[in-house]
Amino acid sequence: MPSHQIRIIEIFATILACAAFLCWSYRRNYSACKGNDYEFDPGRVRAAFEPHAKRYQDLAKLVLTLAAASSAFLLSFLVNIDFSKLRNNYSLRLEAAAPFAMALLCLSAQAHV
Repeated sequence: MPSHQIRIIEIFATILACAAFLCWSYRRNYSACKGNDYEFDPGRVRAAFEPHAKRYQDLAKLVLTLAAASSAFLLSFLVNIDFSKLRNNYSLRLEAAAPFAMALLCLSAQAHV
């Protein structure tokens, strides 16, 4: 797939994600103004959401661990590049994609802290 097509897909996905967030944010703020705030406890039973919250927190820990490990892998790869040797296409493409990937991984890790 050519590089410009990938960029177009990235831009479209970013615009779609921003639109979805703005839609969700608007609906949430509008319902809070009317007094219909979100309740996390199902059936209005106090602390009924705790088992679900623990699973979500464990999933966030997993995502944080994977993002940190991926960032460490990319940094290790970039630091250990040997420019005196002939490099393959995979190495060159990974080096080119590393800044964008590192930004996304760091944002992912920051969002879950």
